[in-house]
Amino acid sequence: MGPAALQHLPRQVLAVHDAGGLETAHRSQRGIQSWSFTIQREIVANTSLEIGYAGTRGAHLPRGIQLNQADPATTVNANLRRPYLGYGTISYNENSAVSKYHGLEMSFVRRFTSGLMLEGSYTFSKGLGHPEANPLDSRNKNLDFGLLTLDRPHMFTLNYVWEFPVFKNRKDALAKVFGGWQLSGIASAQSGLPINVTQAGDVANLGGSTGAQRPDIVGDPNQGRGQSLSRFFNTDAFRAVTQTGRIGTSPFNPIHGPGVFNFDMSLFKVIRFTEKMRLQLGLETFNTFNHPQFEAVGSQLATATYGMVTDARDPRVIQLRAKISF
Repeated sequence: MGPAALQHLPRQVLAVHDAGGLETAHRSQRGIQSWSFTIQREIVANTSLEIGYAGTRGAHLPRGIQLNQADPATTVNANLRRPYLGYGTISYNENSAVSKYHGLEMSFVRRFTSGLMLEGSYTFSKGLGHPEANPLDSRNKNLDFGLLTLDRPHMFTLNYVWEFPVFKNRKDALAKVFGGWQLSGIASAQSGLPINVTQAGDVANLGGSTGAQRPDIVGDPNQGRGQSLSRFFNTDAFRAVTQTGRIGTSPFNPIHGPGVFNFDMSLFKVIRFTEKMRLQLGLETFNTFNHPQFEAVGSQLATATYGMVTDARDPRVIQLRAKISF
């Protein structure tokens, strides 16, 4: 790169280029702001309820930029349309992304009383922001502002411990065998993670090394959502862009994938031989009811798996446990 081209590069680019690289960086101070409001009250004996709001805003977060993106206005060779001629892509790391989170949070706790403990929580939230990867159009970075990759609108979790009351106050042989058992577990229900619907190729005419290109949105993608494994969302809601130099109207991460509905349980008992020596016996199950847990959906137009569920989490797992402590 000659002196004439160098003088037009940002100062941060010049500093790194002089050291022999074309991967550049721009650092600025990151800022995270958070706020919350919570009310807690005991509703009955040994049971409390908590409800609140939590918000977070992040600024100057890191993300990549394609600094030498081609001008999409013409159709000549991409390398002849770049701001810095003679070079292809120039990866530029800067702290310009933002994120926002707002959540309603509820929880209740029943302290261990009469052999039973319960604790549950529910969150209704929304997280928006820029992805860390390169935006589709480095000249208009906000086109990729959308749902955060980890956004889950609904999250519910319940954990419990129940000490069986059977033979609790007896000390005979039956009590040693059938008494002292505890059942515990975690139940969870969560919304799925966002899906970014894309199309192949460089229809936007930006010269490559950008974020995934998106189609037009022409309908409601959530119509019939989750009713079929071969068509998890409304695939007809998206239409490929064919006009060169145009970016599709579909937002970043427009829909959510399959959710989670899971139960993990544990049944165990402690047998004491002496004051210091004891045996713990247990049975643990993960995905206890063997409920299908899907997690991946094809999201690229004109592919064999477009709209199809392509992966699942583990089926039921059972394990036995025995531990001696002395």
